Amino acid sequence: MQEPLDKLLEKYWKGKTSLQEETLLRELIRRSPEHHNEKEFFSALDDFKKEYPSKITLKRKKPVSIYGKIAASLAVILVSLLVFLQYQKHQDRQQEEAYLQVVEALALLQKNLHKGKEELAPLRQLQHLGITTEWYIEENTKQPEK
Repeated sequence: MQEPLDKLLEKYWKGKTSLQEETLLRELIRRSPEHHNEKEFFSALDDFKKEYPSKITLKRKKPVSIYGKIAASLAVILVSLLVFLQYQKHQDRQQEEAYLQVVEALALLQKNLHKGKEELAPLRQLQHLGITTEWYIEENTKQPEK
């Protein structure tokens, strides 16, 4: 009797048994004094089947009313509008900061140019020195007219 049981077990582990063969295999293993591991395996499968229902039913949710859909749509629009306005405010702040930095840089440039102009003031007086010497040279080098 062990030979057909071993053949059925081999066929079962390969996944080639029919439902009738599986039923026969379970019955033979239950009666067999050997094959303790297989007995434990099949009893665990039976316990598993008892523990979980064979058919799972899902509860249907109630459909959302038209007012719920409208409220959800308005909420999405409102949140999108608030995000957009915050983004615009952030962009305006960044532009204002950039403008203030440019104004500050131009003020510093103007200050430094004015300082440089003041530093060149003494050189402007030297500019006239060259002109007077040229006049003097021109007057002395002129030949008297004959």
